[in-house]
Amino acid sequence: MAGPTCSVLSPMNFAPEQLVAELIALVGSADGRSGFVVRDTRTVGGSYEGDGRPFIWFVEPKSSAEMSLIGDVCGFLPAQNIGLGAMCNQAIDHRILGDLALWIAERLAGVVDLGGTLPVPHDSPGRVLSVPYDTEAGWQSEYVVMDSTAFRSWLSHSSFAMVK
Repeated sequence: MAGPTCSVLSPMNFAPEQLVAELIALVGSADGRSGFVVRDTRTVGGSYEGDGRPFIWFVEPKSSAEMSLIGDVCGFLPAQNIGLGAMCNQAIDHRILGDLALWIAERLAGVVDLGGTLPVPHDSPGRVLSVPYDTEAGWQSEYVVMDSTAFRSWLSHSSFAMVK
């Protein structure tokens, strides 16, 4: 069963394949075109070392209207969007996903898009922002984006989780 996902939005335009290849080399090994196995996140500031955990990465397309809305909320128009997904849903997979997203966000001066809402403390250091959107069903919802300072704080919070 698949686990949590998130994406990192960055104002920098770059080749995501190169950055992700660097990340994969630091934490584990590639397992197919977009799949990889994580064995050690200590090299990117995490704490996991153990059996390989399966993950994927992807470039998540967003409409120009959505990117514009994100730009209004975040203060920059995202030029790049790298998605990450855990292929399992244990607590350690949430933690690893968070470590990977933080590493990318810090490298790219980006924000982490949680893809939904969570009980993130709004008194966290850094910026925790809500991006509203209209659903297919016609009602309005939102998802949370966090800068790297706020996301690092969320990673250390006792209620930490990613959106599944």
